Amino acid sequence: MSLDSTTRMGMSHRPGSRAKQLTNLHAEIYPRLVTLLARKGTPRCVAEDAVSEAFARAVLKLPDPISDDSAAAWLYRVSRNLVVSEYRRQSRLQRAIEEGRLPDTRCEARIGPEETWLLYELQQDLDTTLASASVKDARLLRSRYLEGQSIAEIACARGWAIGSTRVAISLALRRAMSSAPGLAEHLT
Repeated sequence: MSLDSTTRMGMSHRPGSRAKQLTNLHAEIYPRLVTLLARKGTPRCVAEDAVSEAFARAVLKLPDPISDDSAAAWLYRVSRNLVVSEYRRQSRLQRAIEEGRLPDTRCEARIGPEETWLLYELQQDLDTTLASASVKDARLLRSRYLEGQSIAEIACARGWAIGSTRVAISLALRRAMSSAPGLAEHLT
């Protein structure tokens, strides 16, 4: 990354404190770095975080006085490395979730005490109803409504056709609702 000649002339020769040099460098280079990383396919929020972290590291690591060209190149390289590190961290996290080594808590909504109690009551109602259902019906309904699996996931796990799975879940639900009339309001 190269800076224009007017910018290049000044910072290492400007009088003033290191803090002022870093502030000026931040004002000049931060938007450019974020835009450059975003153009290369990095989400803007990740690019902003990476460039901010790079500037935080610059406070500790850049020599005094600060040279514009070397600082810009150093900040770009550190920012890019931080983006790559974030992608690697995310892929390791995703792999661990897929392998079952970690629970998937990334998208869980934060709920209040009332919602928690309602979910607890629903769980109890479903457990009571499923205890009286056949083993096959209980497994299907538990997979669909308690574990939140899609019909396609259930079909794949059991080796069934999607249409057959849909019918089996529908019949199991109908049988469960006939034995527990209050269940329909929870599941629909």
